[in-house]
Amino acid sequence: AIDEEVQCELFSQEQNAHFMLKLTPIVSNQCKIGYTLLFEDISAIRQSEIKLKEQNSFLIQANEKLTHYVKIAGALEAEEERLLILRQLQSSLIEKIEASISMISNIRDNSFINETHKLDIKDLSNLLRSIYKDVRASVSRIAGKDVTSHDKSSNCR
Repeated sequence: AIDEEVQCELFSQEQNAHFMLKLTPIVSNQCKIGYTLLFEDISAIRQSEIKLKEQNSFLIQANEKLTHYVKIAGALEAEEERLLILRQLQSSLIEKIEASISMISNIRDNSFINETHKLDIKDLSNLLRSIYKDVRASVSRIAGKDVTSHDKSSNCR
């Protein structure tokens, strides 16, 4: 009843082997006179396919890990930038606070000697305002917000 080639794959558990079975009718003068049966060992092909699937699975997992590591590296770089901003802010604040303390001492020591204490107090208040603006600008930079040119100019002493 088979009029054309039929093929199927078989697996032998005894031999742990894969075979391709091809059954082809032999036709002579439009009459079937028999069949040819071909067994082909395709175990090497199937095993290489299994190995390829395993390697693809390994590569997929490695790519997922790499993506995760890249995200972590990006987050660490952002944190490093924030830390740098904090260090700069800390250094700037220490300098300005020391200058404020010096100005306060100067005002206290000289307020009764000469009448320049009003000007000194004004300078001190400007310096303290500058410290406040620096803190705001730095907090905005740490938060990732854009700092306007007005806020940037406040960093100048």
